[in-house]
Amino acid sequence: MRDLRRQNSTKIMVLLNPEQKAKFRKQIAGRAANPVRHGQVWVLEDGQPKALNVTVGVGDGAVSEIVSGLSKDQEIIIGVKRQASSTKRSFRRFGF
Repeated sequence: MRDLRRQNSTKIMVLLNPEQKAKFRKQIAGRAANPVRHGQVWVLEDGQPKALNVTVGVGDGAVSEIVSGLSKDQEIIIGVKRQASSTKRSFRRFGF
């Protein structure tokens, strides 16, 4: 996993401008200081929300890396869309 992260970091650095490179280096340093933490995400299973335990890697406060606990194509719930005319809920999903 470390080799893969190192390879990806090298590829990413090529694409960034100097300001973005500085931010990315800061994220990498933060990852080294606190590599992973445990968290929870929600998925739909048989039409019902279900909590999954995951391992969370580096993040910037807006986006976080999910290191383990999800399959590659699994979708997570990122919010609830309430319908004004009924109490029925629909869930917005984000695929990985």
